[in-house]
Amino acid sequence: QKCSEKSDKLERALSYMLAHGAFPEEYRKYVKLFGATEKAWSFGATLLDRLCATPDPENTLKIASFMQQQYPDAKYVNYLHSRLRAASDNFELGRDPGDRFMKPMMVMAEAAPSDYAHINGIFQQANASMTPQDRFNVALKIQTAAKKPLSSLNSWMAEQLFSMRDIKEEEVRLAAGRSFLALEPIFRDSPDRGDYLFFMRMFAECPAVFAPVKDKAGSGLVSPAEALKKFYALTQKYADSPLVLSNILQYIQNRIRKDRG
Repeated sequence: QKCSEKSDKLERALSYMLAHGAFPEEYRKYVKLFGATEKAWSFGATLLDRLCATPDPENTLKIASFMQQQYPDAKYVNYLHSRLRAASDNFELGRDPGDRFMKPMMVMAEAAPSDYAHINGIFQQANASMTPQDRFNVALKIQTAAKKPLSSLNSWMAEQLFSMRDIKEEEVRLAAGRSFLALEPIFRDSPDRGDYLFFMRMFAECPAVFAPVKDKAGSGLVSPAEALKKFYALTQKYADSPLVLSNILQYIQNRIRKDRG
């Protein structure tokens, strides 16, 4: 177990151990030395089953996270998401909502599947026990991993980003807004114009996050001038659809009037 030099002998020894028991550290060593092969995947899937059956929630989540990093292809991520959802459903990760739902969700959110049904399912089960900040954080992490607009990939989860407006603590709410604004290029540069419309909806419907407060210098994350600049970018995508633009334009105009008193 202390040997770290790659050799056929070590490969056989590790293979024997992984075929006959639950050895998380030896599994990591195997993958790092011999690669993320199909054989290593099989060992990992078996290891997850054994850890769940023990149960060993901490190592279950650590190995699932490790495997997502080593096997980022959606077909592997889909399997890992389905296994973690089953573990959650079977109370193999614990009974407290934080252990059963939040911890696996945050691991699942690290990688992009092609099937979001499993993480959506856990989210829906957890929803009653989650705070607005929890909802936003999970959705943001999923959006960050996806690298494409959730509004196209997983519209239900994308809507959870609106939870930022319900965060009571101002600094936390503004931090959430900054995190979302940093993702603007993903939405703006999407070939689907509906993605940038979603971004602008977020911006328009969350004034408690983005809008300046009258008579409070430095408040708000987006000035009226910046808001108009974003709106002009949207008009270039929706020049043929004035009705789509009208609600957002009205919102921005109202903000300018309020800002000017």
